[in-house]
Amino acid sequence: MNRKYDNKAAGFTMIEMLVALLILSVGLLGIAALQTTGQRATYQAYVRTQATWLAYDIMDRMRNNQTVLDSYLSGNQTVTSPNTACDDNACNLASLAQYDLDNWFYRINETLPMGEGEIAATTTENQYLISLSWLDRQQQDDDGEVITQSWVLRL
Repeated sequence: MNRKYDNKAAGFTMIEMLVALLILSVGLLGIAALQTTGQRATYQAYVRTQATWLAYDIMDRMRNNQTVLDSYLSGNQTVTSPNTACDDNACNLASLAQYDLDNWFYRINETLPMGEGEIAATTTENQYLISLSWLDRQQQDDDGEVITQSWVLRL
């Protein structure tokens, strides 16, 4: 009963196990990087969607209150609390425009990171430029990148 063992068929060696572990580790790191990139893209899409929603919201409000469109022209404002003046009370058209603007700027400050908004008249009659900008904190550097989107409202 003398058996001669063949060392080549004895199983995996330690080096083979370490190589397999290294390959698995590199693959898992790649998956983690893809997950991080996916989350970053999802967040950027979310913020852009919020900006688009905010722009369309103020455009609808301007369409509904066309008699005082010049009241909507303004640069960025810092509004720390929502305007409730027209919630339960009747407002004139100019007060309604200020109500709309205050609440729009409040939602910009609450929704977009370092968000700013502006509504300006263009050189074309009955055309307005609505711009929103925010800080993209998902960038690799500490400062981030300011992203600006603009929409044109033609009435």
